[in-house]
Amino acid sequence: ASNWFEVFLARETVERSYLGAVRVGDEVNLERALRADGRFDGHIVQGHVDATATVANVESVGDDWRFGFDLPGSLAPYVVEKGSVTVDGISLTVAERTQDGFAVAIIPTTYDLTTLSAKSVGDPVHLEADVVAKYVESMLEGYR
Repeated sequence: ASNWFEVFLARETVERSYLGAVRVGDEVNLERALRADGRFDGHIVQGHVDATATVANVESVGDDWRFGFDLPGSLAPYVVEKGSVTVDGISLTVAERTQDGFAVAIIPTTYDLTTLSAKSVGDPVHLEADVVAKYVESMLEGYR
């Protein structure tokens, strides 16, 4: 059995993500999609990349971690405290929302099993905003 696979990056993917800069040996987070008959238990995540951001700070808090990220203005309306956001494919809860960024609390298991443990200040991350917020905004557009 092989321990590698190949993917094709569409132009859209290269423009919205940092995957074009990934090199042999770099790790990325992968997760299988939920089956249609599976038990839904968590945030709605599509696996898309809306934008890239950078790690603003990383802080060890006891056994936990707190990661701060900058927030592109295009995604600001969709990121709210205690709402969901996806960082590098990891569905997370927003612990704090600031004027130009947000922070998440990371439990040890998430830290150990994802690529977050390899991230440092200044590193790029992929962001996916909450799709429900985007749909609500779209539906309300005619009422503005």
